[in-house]
Amino acid sequence: MVIYKRNKALIAELSTPRPGTKDLHFESRFSWPFWTQCMACLWKQHLSYWRNPAYTAVRFIFTVFLALVFGTLFTGSWSRSQDLFNAMGSMYAATLFLGVQNSSSVQPVVAVERTVFYRERAAGMYSALPYAFGH
Repeated sequence: MVIYKRNKALIAELSTPRPGTKDLHFESRFSWPFWTQCMACLWKQHLSYWRNPAYTAVRFIFTVFLALVFGTLFTGSWSRSQDLFNAMGSMYAATLFLGVQNSSSVQPVVAVERTVFYRERAAGMYSALPYAFGH
């Protein structure tokens, strides 16, 4: 009980600032400037993908395969205007399909990264905007 009272008195003594001192003031909530946060997030994401070669290889192989499949659609004659419209529709479908495939394949990676982001944002390392630029 004596230690408890002594510790409470010490906490009360150390909690009051000395006379003539100013409160702490920080210009920003985060420890780094915006561009440094962006570069740190870019580098962290680069390392994350570099350390996951299976994920990167599957995305690369799938993209090359789809490029070959959709590339065969653009070969042939362009004698009619309908051929041009068909090619433009195929380009639209290829772009849409690749976007959906890439976004769905990145979902498991982002699910793991989300917990890391919450921890690092709570620590004041960077905000959400540089993290979004890094992805």
